[in-house]
Amino acid sequence: MLVLLKKRRFFLLAVFLLVLSLALLSWDVTSPRSASFIEGAVLTVLSVPLKALSFISRETSSVVDKYILLVNLKDENRSLREEIQGLRNDNRLLQIEAKENERLRDVLLLKDRVPAKTVVAEILGEDPSGWYKTLVIDRGGRWGIRAGNGVISPQGAVGRILDVGENIAKILLIVDKNSSIDAMIERTHSRGILEGGGHRLCELKYVEIEEDVKPGDRVVCSGLGRVFPEGCPIGTVTRVIKRGGALFQSIEVSPCVNFSRIEEVLVTIN
Repeated sequence: MLVLLKKRRFFLLAVFLLVLSLALLSWDVTSPRSASFIEGAVLTVLSVPLKALSFISRETSSVVDKYILLVNLKDENRSLREEIQGLRNDNRLLQIEAKENERLRDVLLLKDRVPAKTVVAEILGEDPSGWYKTLVIDRGGRWGIRAGNGVISPQGAVGRILDVGENIAKILLIVDKNSSIDAMIERTHSRGILEGGGHRLCELKYVEIEEDVKPGDRVVCSGLGRVFPEGCPIGTVTRVIKRGGALFQSIEVSPCVNFSRIEEVLVTIN
């Protein structure tokens, strides 16, 4: 116990002096008088630690206030970032909806222009078998769709219905080698048969060698057979080859429909 008191004698002395000074200061608070020598000495001695404690208290309070402010700013910044990200997501959704509405509007406008009965269908995806260049739609026999019906989009001819189920159907694209469409050059009305090239191109065959065909000419449906509307765009001539002694020209056609991005189509019901 004595060892502990020796170790803390300075601290106990300071506490004793503090208590003594407070007692002296409060001895007679009712009657004003001048401070004694001892009281003045005590006040002088105590002024240094009191000022230090006051400074530490102010600085501590300032640090705490700044810390709280930083925490609040951090929370506010996180909340603002989350709000901005939410607004960006909403903006993307609105852009997607706007594009979908624009596509549907174009399809409905095309539906009004086509004299034949039509069914609006959505593309579900490609045929996974890979035997043909085909797309699958979400409409089938329940909607009156039959094999051989023409399929068009606002951009142009897409293909013909190949297989039909109750609720789905398969489109044989015009670029498939098994596809053939009666077509003509829009500028000269030179007729031929458009066959698929197996990739992204088609070939307009059986156009006589003397017919005037140039790269850049538009190829459209002739309307024969009433499978496709007359004048429905098919593509653009990209190359013309005339071989000596041949009866017909070799005409390469680039389709106007991007089959990898098409999402809605019209099926013409004969």
